[in-house]
This record gives sequence, C-alpha cells and structure tokens, in this order.
Amino acid sequence: AILTNADLTGANLSGADLTEAVLRDAQLTNINFENTKLFGSTFVGANLSGAKFTNQSMYGGIFSYAILTNADLSGVNLSRGQIDGANLSGSNLRGIDLTFSYSVNSDFTNAILSDSNLSNADIRSSDMRNANLSGAKLFSADLSRVNFTNAILTNADLNNAEIKYTDFRGADISGTNFANVDLLYQQGLPLSEDMKQQKSELPPECKQGTILFKGECIDEQQRIDEWKKGGCLIATATYGS
Repeated sequence: AILTNADLTGANLSGADLTEAVLRDAQLTNINFENTKLFGSTFVGANLSGAKFTNQSMYGGIFSYAILTNADLSGVNLSRGQIDGANLSGSNLRGIDLTFSYSVNSDFTNAILSDSNLSNADIRSSDMRNANLSGAKLFSADLSRVNFTNAILTNADLNNAEIKYTDFRGADISGTNFANVDLLYQQGLPLSEDMKQQKSELPPECKQGTILFKGECIDEQQRIDEWKKGGCLIATATYGS
C-alpha cells in the first residue's frame, strides 16, 4: 500500500496487513499497531507520536527522521532497522531489539531503554540525555559522540564499545561493564593516573569551522583572512574531526 502523506491520526490499525507499505511523511499519531503486519514497511519522516507497536516484529524497518515521541516500542524487533535522525524522546523502548541498527543522530532523551539490546548498533552522535539504559546490552556498539549526560547505565554491558568523544558526565554507571573499551577520549568516566597523563598530552578536539594551529583551536576563516593579508598559514595545520 502507498500511503505517503496519509492522515490516519487516531486510527486503530490493530490486525491490519501493511506489509511493505510506504507511509512516508504520514500523520500516524496515537495509532494502535498491535498485531499489525508491518514487515518491510517504510515510515520515513512519518509522525508516529504516541503510536503503539508493542512486541511487533519489524526486522529491517525504516524509520529515518520519523517522530516517535512518547511512542511505545517495548519488546519490538527492529534489528538491522534504520532510525537515523528520528525523534524518540520520552518513548518506551524497554526490551527493544536494535542490534545492528543504523541509529545515528537520533534523539533518545528521557526514553526508557532498560533491558534493550543495541549490540553492534551504530548510534553515533545520538542524544541519550536522561535516558534509562539499565541492563541494556551495547556490546560492540559505536557510541562515538553520544551524549549520555545524566543517563542511567546501571548494569549495562558496553564491552568492546566505541566511545570516542562520548559524554558520560552525571551518568549512573554503577555495575556497568566497560571491558575492552578505550576510555581515553571520552568525558565523565574515571581514568587511571597513566590515562590522565596521556589525556593531558592530547591536542584539543577542534569544532567544525576551526583548525588546530600551534596547539590551539582557532577560527578557520579568520586564519585564512590573515594568510591572505600576508600571514603564514601553516600547511600542516590539523583540522578538527
């Protein structure tokens, strides 16, 4: 079914067959999808605020840039799914399967992800502030630049996860497994004295629009302007990642 831009707000689709349906940019707020057949369905850009998907199997489902605020996806199988750029703020994702999913730049603020499985998922640059990930599995997940500020990570498993430039400030990490994790480039986790020394010797990370010049991050355009006026721009200046 092609339901692009359809407005089905408040409809009860429980038990309906929407296999491989295209619901791009559709209005689907407060929809009941329980027992609905959704295999291969596409929800790119759809508004699914308050929708209910409890225990659905949506392996490989596509929710890129969808709005899923306060939605219920507890127990859902979204393994290898795409939810990049999606807004899941305040949603119930308890026990969700997001293994091998592509979930970069997504908003998980205040979401419930307890006992979820995000192993091998790509969650780079996502916002997990105040999220509850107690007991979550994040084995070998790419958590680079994820913001876990004030999140609950009690008894979570981050074995072999990538946490480069990840922010854990204020997070509850009691019982969290950080085995085989490089802690050098993150913020908020305790470091050994040796690692503290190594970190103090690292060059600063430069934000977009700035470059590393003589050990400091400076405005890129300003430096170019100075060079045009006769300054000497060092060719080997390192750009921030």
